[in-house]
Amino acid sequence: MMFPGLTPIRVALWWFLAFFSAPFLLLILLISPIYRIRFGYIDARRIGHFCFDLGYFIFQDNNRRSPKRIAHVFFLEGPVSNVFLERLTKHYFFVHPLARIPFWILNEFPNGLGLISKPQRIISGSRDTNGVFAKSSFQIRLLDRHNSTGHRYLESCGVDPSDKWVCLCVRDSAYLDTFYQKTEGDWAYHDFRDSDIDSYLEAAEYLAEQGVKVFRMGKAVTKPMVSSHPNIIDYASSEHRSDLLDVWLVANCYFCMSTNLGLDAVSQVFKRPLLIVNALPLIHMQSYHESIFVPKHLYSARSGQHFGIREYVEAQWNRTDAYREAKIKIADLQPSEITSATKEMDQRLRECWAETADDHALQQRFWRIMKENPRYSDFHSWVHPSARIGRNFLRSIA
Repeated sequence: MMFPGLTPIRVALWWFLAFFSAPFLLLILLISPIYRIRFGYIDARRIGHFCFDLGYFIFQDNNRRSPKRIAHVFFLEGPVSNVFLERLTKHYFFVHPLARIPFWILNEFPNGLGLISKPQRIISGSRDTNGVFAKSSFQIRLLDRHNSTGHRYLESCGVDPSDKWVCLCVRDSAYLDTFYQKTEGDWAYHDFRDSDIDSYLEAAEYLAEQGVKVFRMGKAVTKPMVSSHPNIIDYASSEHRSDLLDVWLVANCYFCMSTNLGLDAVSQVFKRPLLIVNALPLIHMQSYHESIFVPKHLYSARSGQHFGIREYVEAQWNRTDAYREAKIKIADLQPSEITSATKEMDQRLRECWAETADDHALQQRFWRIMKENPRYSDFHSWVHPSARIGRNFLRSIA
């Protein structure tokens, strides 16, 4: 059935546009066996979906083995969250707001007559469930002028481009309150995902003592990250923060350390290792990427008992009130636990991590329990061989 949910006015508008666009669309359909033009969009409102879906389209184009030539014509949906990603989109694809018209018309036909491209946000929730990034040897390269801007910023911080740096991305309420409160309402239902930046200082200082620079990231933050260590840089609170550097720093980092927020997508698209801490729900872990995942603590509010693996997998809520109604208490990781996960990621990347047979068996047990969950295939139809739960945390809940 065509036009499900459309008002009579929108149906009339569809017919009006379809009538005047018919010759153009018919021509595109006729040449499609030789040269296919596909109309689509990328949701630009959130940097995570924006970056991931853009990267996915780029990788798909590069990986395509069909001799048939395909050209994408995109429009951007919603206010642009990152102007550098907007420029990057226009570098790779033709972007024009009028692409919305043929997309809207074709979308009412079965499979869009094979002439539309929908973003991964619609298809998979912006998850690489087919391993497109990891299986490909392709790498997105930023332009020389972008690298020059990044290098100038590093030099201003006393950082050499050959140095290792970690991007620390800690979610708090400031970003949504600053940029989306007026247009999209109250975001308090996401408060369970927030963390205190002070809890990450111990881990940052561990890295700093190893000679690794730490850039605290963020477009808007509730408070600064205070440290006297010269290797810890509160980029988020500095006058140098920009949309270009937000992407460039993560795209070139040693690894990204995050609490599961939009900027993580940059590390996925540019194939940088990812450490996720203080995140929920566990079943949403980025198993399609080289990553370590350590969730927040979950307890039964009735008994006070800490959750085990199976209970973590079954707790799949995305709202603070849902955990409260389920009588589940959420507690942040202790600074020492965050540091432990940081050391594991650092030592694995340095190839000096000692994995015991018992730890390997625990990881296998975890994945067996995950696979028993009815929603497993929705999130983990392809699993990266280096995706895992943090060792010490897994030991504590096994």
